[in-house]
Amino acid sequence: MHQVHPLIAKVWSQRLSDYIVIAANEDFIPGKVSFSVRTATGINLLDFLAEFKVEGEEIGYGHEAAAGGVVTKAQFAKLLRRLGFPEELKASA
Repeated sequence: MHQVHPLIAKVWSQRLSDYIVIAANEDFIPGKVSFSVRTATGINLLDFLAEFKVEGEEIGYGHEAAAGGVVTKAQFAKLLRRLGFPEELKASA
């Protein structure tokens, strides 16, 4: 298994420069979703992720343009829903 989410997020943030990009690996750490968030928009990602913090979960480490986290699968699904993704979307999709 490889940790590829930071590289994928970086590449796509350059291609989708008007958006915040999120890429994730499920089970890189067993039972968890490791994710990276990148942007070229100028939005501060630490501020953006701060509203999603939950005690006991690692969300919002990094810097303004490159941040991420490590959360449970349930918390990642909740994060995706709060970002506007459909309920039926699974973390591995």
